[in-house]
Amino acid sequence: MTQDMLVTASQMLKSIFGESLDVTIVEAIYDYKNAPSTLFRCSIDTTAETNNLPKTVIVKRFNEVNDSLFYELIGLEFMSELALTITPRLYTYDVENKIIILEDLGDADERLLGNIFFGDDQLHAENALIEFSKTLANFHLATQNNQTLWQKISTKHGNPSHVSRHRINHIVETMQKLPSHFQDIGVIIDDNAQANLNEAQHCIENPHQFLAFVHGDTTPANAFYVDGNIRLFDFETSNFRHCLLDGSYSRLRYLHSVWARLIPHDSQQKSMEAYRRTFLAGSSVDEATFDYHLMASCTAWLAGLFALLPVAIEKDKRWGRSTYRQRIIAGLEHFVIIADELNHFRALRDSCIEVEKKLRQQWSEEDCTMLPYPAFIER
Repeated sequence: MTQDMLVTASQMLKSIFGESLDVTIVEAIYDYKNAPSTLFRCSIDTTAETNNLPKTVIVKRFNEVNDSLFYELIGLEFMSELALTITPRLYTYDVENKIIILEDLGDADERLLGNIFFGDDQLHAENALIEFSKTLANFHLATQNNQTLWQKISTKHGNPSHVSRHRINHIVETMQKLPSHFQDIGVIIDDNAQANLNEAQHCIENPHQFLAFVHGDTTPANAFYVDGNIRLFDFETSNFRHCLLDGSYSRLRYLHSVWARLIPHDSQQKSMEAYRRTFLAGSSVDEATFDYHLMASCTAWLAGLFALLPVAIEKDKRWGRSTYRQRIIAGLEHFVIIADELNHFRALRDSCIEVEKKLRQQWSEEDCTMLPYPAFIER
């Protein structure tokens, strides 16, 4: 299968560069059994003299038959049409063979956001986090009011309709289930808390001034920090949605990543303020409206964490760098702090305090304690 992929990749590259060339695998970046896709760094060898031929490329092959390939293609072509340079260049693709060939952004050991957060340079990590938030805000602003272009590109690819199981594609349904999850641990939310939840759901379903092209899986696994700039990749869950589902990354969204560890509160605030300032400077949204919608997005991601509860009640489970229980407790703590800061959704905030208290009585201290990212530990 790998040899067939290389032959196909060579033919694809020849069709755009018009060179006599060979493609060789340098390393497998992402390749394991039952993976939805595999990534290979490949070198390009040619006897011809050329200045426009890259030395290496990333060959991404989709192994599952779903619409992830199409959403990634639509997202990358959309960003290219808008002349935004925060994504890898899309060189070419072959839908039949489920292959796309992308610009190689370099070594993940030094540039991947997750590796930076797990490094030992606190200033570098905080700068990367802040730049990540600014980039998301500018990305959202640049894509607003461009849904017609996105739809045109989507139509070219057959208007993919199958959505993945990724939590962002089912976030409203997840929000609707939050009261029953609270009830499972003996907390009945009152009418005021339910009203808060209904308001949050209304915001997510009716983004209005916050409607933008959203990456959907904004995690440290999908961003590089290169020469002071952020580059985003893996647009498989991208679509037009409420932009603060991305923008709330540093407050509560980040707890959904396989890389998740605690971000200190002051770093969270700096990063969120960078997004807020950038977004407000480029839009007609006022601060009060922004804060209200930020709280709604945090509510959505809190509900997303509670989708893990049925498993976590029976037995804790590790998900990447932290466990289910650690994420749930951290999410409850974050929500209370944010509700106090923004003075919104106070009734739901009170329910969260009650839920956290009950869970702490059932779970061990280790279960309830998420470690910070190593780079953010005071030294």
